[in-house]
Amino acid sequence: MPSYRSQPLPVLLSLLICSSLLLTACAQAAPPTSPPVRLQSPLSPTPPPPAAPTLTPTPTLAPPTSTPVPTSTPTPLDPWAAIDPRGQSIVFWHSQQYDRAAVLEEIVSEFNTSNPWGIQATAIAHAGQNDLFFALRAALNTSAAPDLVYLFQNQAATLQRFDGLRDLNSLLLSPLWGLPAAELAELPPTILAQDVFSNLDGARLGFPTYRSAEVLFINLDWLGELGYEQPPQTPPEFMEIACKASQQPFSLRSGSNPGLGYALTIDASRFAAWTFAFGGELVAPENDRYAFNSPQAIEAMRFLQEMVNAGCAQVVEQRYADQDGFARGEILFTLGTSAGIPFYTRAVDENARFVWDVAAPPHLPAEPRLNVYGPSLSILRSTPEKELAAWLLLKHLSTPAAQARWAAASQYLPVHPAAAEFLTETFADYPPFESANQLLASARFEPNFPGYEDVRVLIGEALLDIARGADVETTLNSLNNQANTILQDQGK
Repeated sequence: MPSYRSQPLPVLLSLLICSSLLLTACAQAAPPTSPPVRLQSPLSPTPPPPAAPTLTPTPTLAPPTSTPVPTSTPTPLDPWAAIDPRGQSIVFWHSQQYDRAAVLEEIVSEFNTSNPWGIQATAIAHAGQNDLFFALRAALNTSAAPDLVYLFQNQAATLQRFDGLRDLNSLLLSPLWGLPAAELAELPPTILAQDVFSNLDGARLGFPTYRSAEVLFINLDWLGELGYEQPPQTPPEFMEIACKASQQPFSLRSGSNPGLGYALTIDASRFAAWTFAFGGELVAPENDRYAFNSPQAIEAMRFLQEMVNAGCAQVVEQRYADQDGFARGEILFTLGTSAGIPFYTRAVDENARFVWDVAAPPHLPAEPRLNVYGPSLSILRSTPEKELAAWLLLKHLSTPAAQARWAAASQYLPVHPAAAEFLTETFADYPPFESANQLLASARFEPNFPGYEDVRVLIGEALLDIARGADVETTLNSLNNQANTILQDQGK
């Protein structure tokens, strides 16, 4: 069987380093008074995601049905009651490009023309999340900083070491400006919890509007040829089917390579996805430290090592080789981000043209447990008036209609369940997108610790070593020790 290891180890490690920033009690807080402080420590770079095709947009967003106005004095339960956001000019930074940026900026423009407070927001695109973060690091706690920005959780945790972000709890719970309890109850609680930091007294440093999930891509036609009517539900079933596929190539494959059951990409998010699927977590709740050497993580990594040793899985070292092999009908299963659905769709249409879908990774617990990730909207510290104006733009971006419009353009998954009502045409055009969207309630998430971008590189190296035969328990013990040392160095 030909190998999918088409690049040497240095190339693979460079890809790991380049992708290191991906993935990462409701207290009342008064408006800010802290002095400016500059962030100084550098972080590793992250490439931006590839642009997705433009999809059918959802209806134009409607203005609010009522206009809150500030009261004369703050109340004990609402420190924002006396803040007046009228006439504020705010800046919103994001890292989207091309068609995605255009749709996002259209939504902001509609806020400018429809909001009853006369708030004007300027959306500024950066070349990628890494470019945005380095620019933000330089501008933090100065007049050059934006008012609203998309940040991954580990990035938010790093900035908050310098008191750069507003805790959103008091805004979220404001009787005048916040979100109603009934609306909050509709949102997936695990996803809402992703932006809450236990080591910062429960501070909420972001609010989610979209996410991606680690999903299993499946060639359904090939699965049927192998004699199976449903995707595998458990890891043993997954191994059985993958091994059978490695012996029985797909009849409609367009490439010359024989069958391969599973293409394993080396990435920290794959490690997290398989650990979650085996019932594990990446953080020990008793001490708020990394737990990469839990019994479940050890079992998951031994499972992957066994699949590689049996010839039922191979490590993919060339970027997108798993997607390309899948599209040619040479690989039965891949595991990766739901954000890749439009690219898989195009690749399959240009190659073997078979029926495929996505599903939850096979799991040992009774219910699926998906690795779900994505940046959230964070508000930078400035003046109370600007912070409240930024919060009102955040609320606009988080409405079901806005989330659906953005999802249709980007195929990121909307967080609000009601957004699905606007996505009928998109689901019809991209059935796997609907399948992925239905899995969000099973969300788990990677650590939101500062320094996690460096830990992700170590996770990828450990996963590669395990796939190449290293002792699993020894490797994960070493990984865990290194990760917790980084965490300690970050002051946590």
